[in-house]
Amino acid sequence: GDDAHLDSSLKALGLVGPGGRYPKLLKIIESKADNGEFAFRMLFESKDLPFTIWSDPMKIVACDRFFGPGIWTEITKYDASKRIAELKLTTGNRPSSASEA
Repeated sequence: GDDAHLDSSLKALGLVGPGGRYPKLLKIIESKADNGEFAFRMLFESKDLPFTIWSDPMKIVACDRFFGPGIWTEITKYDASKRIAELKLTTGNRPSSASEA
C-alpha cells in the first residue's frame, strides 16, 4: 500500500538508515508558498539517518529530479532534538533566493 510506495521512494532517494530502517513519516502539511505556489511539507522522524545525509546537496538534486520537473526541494531540520527532518516540495521554479542546500 502507501507505506510500500513511500519506502520505495525513500530508498530511491538514498534516505534509508542502516539495516534498511526507514525514516518514519509523522505529518504532511499542505500550504501556499510566499510566491503563491503549492507547498507540500513532509516531516520525518529520522533517528537512524543523520541529518548530514538528508542535507547533502546531491540529495536536493536527486529530489528535484525524482519529483519534478516543475517541483523543487528544500530539506531542513524541523526539530533537531527530536531528529525530525522536513522535506518540502514546492511547485514552480526554484527562486534565485532559495539555495540548493
